[in-house]
Amino acid sequence: MRRGWALALGVVNRVVPDARLEEETLALAGKLARGPRVALRYMKRNMNAAEAGTLKDSLDLLRRLVKQDIEPDPSGAGRRIKEEVAKDRVISVADREMRHGRKSKTKLFNGYKRHVAIANGIILATTVVPANVQEHAAAARLLAAAATHGEIEIVDIDRGYLASPAIERLYREGTIVNSRPWVPTNNGRFTKDDFRIDVRRRRVTCPNGITVTAVPSGKATFPVEECGRCKLKQACTTAPYRSVALHPMEGMLVKLRRRNATRKGRAELRQRVGVEHRLAHIGATQGDTARYFGARKNELDLNRSAAIVNLQEVARRRAA
Repeated sequence: MRRGWALALGVVNRVVPDARLEEETLALAGKLARGPRVALRYMKRNMNAAEAGTLKDSLDLLRRLVKQDIEPDPSGAGRRIKEEVAKDRVISVADREMRHGRKSKTKLFNGYKRHVAIANGIILATTVVPANVQEHAAAARLLAAAATHGEIEIVDIDRGYLASPAIERLYREGTIVNSRPWVPTNNGRFTKDDFRIDVRRRRVTCPNGITVTAVPSGKATFPVEECGRCKLKQACTTAPYRSVALHPMEGMLVKLRRRNATRKGRAELRQRVGVEHRLAHIGATQGDTARYFGARKNELDLNRSAAIVNLQEVARRRAA
């Protein structure tokens, strides 16, 4: 192919005389070497990934990116970047499984979450999920893997896992669940903790001694007349009446609240500290940055790090 045609067709972006080829090549290589290596690495990965995908896949991704990040400008002057963050927002075209996540109300991060299950200081199971996946979604896989090593008699978990159907099933089968319960809030007024709940009879008694029965959906509503003349109303609600919702696992939550109010219960909660220690050891081995694209490959990397941490623990015990 003639060089003029190659340049016109975009096969090359620059043509130099033969005598200057080596000089120009070294200059370009030096410019790339001094450039932003991380950005260039991702650009190369994106180009390689584009070769494996189809035009339809690329167009679908482009449409999704535009839809999630762009909206019509109310002023009528074209379009603008959205102020809010779209649900399940794609944050990387190189790794399309990565998501926004948060460790707290103020601390955000991007990427993945790692979860582990341990017993007697040994890591039995791991899983990696996108950062926006809630904790309880990972519980079933962890528990299923842990159960292959023996019967689960006690689970010490973070309250983020309480919503898992797997935890509910274990509790109904007689497994002891240790966790901090969800903390109810009501802007300084009476919370659910201030009401007396009879789970078996589905009855709720308010701080003023009025008792009502919850409907099948779990909602217990106090009469407007009683709330209207109640001397404690200002400390209870600003609405005409008060209602309390019973969770499907309210019995377990009531037990957790009662147990955690005792010294023994608070001591049992400290058993979960072992999980935090193992996660810290894994972080020291694996690092806090995902090394691969996709949850599956990063989970394999987490398994490798967990195996190293387990071997270190076994060596420590043998040396003790």
